Amino acid sequence: MTGAAEKQSTMPGHGAEDRSVALCAKYRTGLVILFFLLLIPRYGVVGAIAPGVKIEELVDFHAFYMVSQMVLRGEAAASYVFQVLFAEPAYAETGTFMPWTYPPPALLLVAPFSLLPTKIAYLIFVTVSLGLFLFVIHRIAGRASGLVLVAMMPAVLSCLSCGQTGFLAASLLGLAALGLIEGRSRAGAALGLMVIKPHLAITFGLAALTMGRLRFLAVAFAVALAACAAATLAFGWPIWTAFLGAVADAKEFLLLGYYPLVRMVSTYAFLKTAGVPAEWALAAQTVVAIGIAGAILMAVRLGYTPRQVIGFALMAGVTVSPYAYDYDMPVYAVGLALLIGDLLRWGHRAEQAAIFALGFFASTYGYGLTLLWGALHRSMDGPGAMPNAPAALAVLAALAIVVRIMLRARAGRSAETSAVPVALAA
Repeated sequence: MTGAAEKQSTMPGHGAEDRSVALCAKYRTGLVILFFLLLIPRYGVVGAIAPGVKIEELVDFHAFYMVSQMVLRGEAAASYVFQVLFAEPAYAETGTFMPWTYPPPALLLVAPFSLLPTKIAYLIFVTVSLGLFLFVIHRIAGRASGLVLVAMMPAVLSCLSCGQTGFLAASLLGLAALGLIEGRSRAGAALGLMVIKPHLAITFGLAALTMGRLRFLAVAFAVALAACAAATLAFGWPIWTAFLGAVADAKEFLLLGYYPLVRMVSTYAFLKTAGVPAEWALAAQTVVAIGIAGAILMAVRLGYTPRQVIGFALMAGVTVSPYAYDYDMPVYAVGLALLIGDLLRWGHRAEQAAIFALGFFASTYGYGLTLLWGALHRSMDGPGAMPNAPAALAVLAALAIVVRIMLRARAGRSAETSAVPVALAA
């Protein structure tokens, strides 16, 4: 399918514009302005990492900032040793559990942060990444972008509040998706930059490979390799040993339930918080990942368009790894944007409402519950204190409905195609 034809599928269908699209498009500009205005109160909450300044609330961006300080002090490898990182004053004061496990190329991303005051660095990073995310959603979904943003508003707020990399990851994958759909191999560079958060790019890479986009993947691989080489030149070979040690620690922390599982959207987190032994929960997570991979392979084999395959792959991208949070749901939003035209055209109202509600719930539950428990001064630490994490069920249910609609779309398009010769003959 050509780029022009692919772009047309962002529209809900033939005839009058869908009322929900028109309504959300009407207020889209106001919604975007609201997102940026919400940075103002967060600017006041994100405390400064500086000598003598007490931190009341430690958010993810603070971890990035402290790692940046360690990098500039020549202690990049030490940032992967949780005992050393947790000895930093802000960690010691708050007792927050937030180890650093990003691949070494991510150190190059965060290194400049501590050249600026904490608040300014946060504001620049979140503003730029949020702006890029909103641009990508608009490029993909057109007028329907307002509907996507409304449906996924909690994911935006979650990522905005903690200064995480969800916007950046979603933007890179969205740019890669646009390039792949339009046949631009050089857009594989955006996928290659996902080396900073590779577990969210697994389904995209599998889809591209299954579709035979080898030049696209070659560019992605070259960029990822270049990023790794740059990190090696900057920090030396020992940085990889330190990183692998941190990965081993992270696996152990995950099995022990040290991470805030309530904010995760993975099958593992759901089962672990339900009392299932970690090994069994991890096995179930593997089964889900295999099922998603099989669905992607089948979609390509059945002849679905690149837009449809990549859209499903990105929506499912948060389900294959046990380590996926609500602030990673902007990636899901990009997948939803890619499929929104087909969902509005071929989905029943109840199905559409269910998809939007399930995505909204998956993005809201963990973040909202964390805020509520914080307001009640209740801790999620300690045995039995962690609430259940059902967000994974919502994501999987939404994917099941998407599959149902896509099968209907395929049958509908086949019927339209077969009707053309009959009409011509008449």
